[in-house]
Amino acid sequence: MVKIGLDCHGSDKGQSIFLEALKDMQAIDKSLVYYLYGKKNEIDDYLDNHNIDKSNINVIDCKEEIFVSEHPVFALRTKRESSLALAGEDLRLGNIDCLISAGSTGAVVALAQLYINTLEGVKRPAIAALVPTINNPMLLLDAGANVDPEPKWLYQYALLGTTYMKDIMGVESPRVGLLNIGIEEEKGNELNVEARDVSTGVCDLLITDAFSGNIVLKMYEGTAKNLINLLKTAIKSNLISMIGGILIKNTLKKSMVKFDVSNYGGAPLIGSSKLIIKCHGSSNSSE
Repeated sequence: MVKIGLDCHGSDKGQSIFLEALKDMQAIDKSLVYYLYGKKNEIDDYLDNHNIDKSNINVIDCKEEIFVSEHPVFALRTKRESSLALAGEDLRLGNIDCLISAGSTGAVVALAQLYINTLEGVKRPAIAALVPTINNPMLLLDAGANVDPEPKWLYQYALLGTTYMKDIMGVESPRVGLLNIGIEEEKGNELNVEARDVSTGVCDLLITDAFSGNIVLKMYEGTAKNLINLLKTAIKSNLISMIGGILIKNTLKKSMVKFDVSNYGGAPLIGSSKLIIKCHGSSNSSE
């Protein structure tokens, strides 16, 4: 029996986004047990109004909330009745098996270090985000946890990411790349990957600091949305384009779905001794 914790305070879209996702999950797998951390009255009202089966749902009332504007460590230590703090304690004690949050990245990372600890030998956990390429998905490490990593942390990211790609994604011999600004000898070695080559699938695992990694991730999000909008505008520009658009509609959808980041969902905080999934603050219920 898998027990899933949901930090319902985390999303930019409010608690209901998690509850929508929960309803969809119940239809897929009824064996899961959910622990919802948030405003109990609002959650109970939503569950009742949408006829959601509550037999496998536990609601934990949280009187405090951690905001992205707050110092993450200070907020976790002072807001002991926040959704993230209470969920983190339950995760530490084994009352839940994993935690999903769309809240403050800094607070989620701090939680992993203050409550959960890392795997033996791992200095810092990192956010491991799958991003699309023209071939297969690529794992990006770090996508937002540590902006100024030490060299040995990057080495550990490579080891952790390689294991992830082998065991989870089924890549027998993952190709490891290091994000850089060029391929010249003075800028590194043959592992270097320039940003312009990331989407070509030149590697299976891309290592970088959290600042650069988050920029790459946000670039993907913006580019995918803008490209889709440009194509829609172009297709609707005249009758011939509209007819052509109808003819290639299915093929175009299959091609564009590779670059839709919403298909890749949340990102695990790799290196943590417990399973923590970090979602984007603006994620919808299907991500």
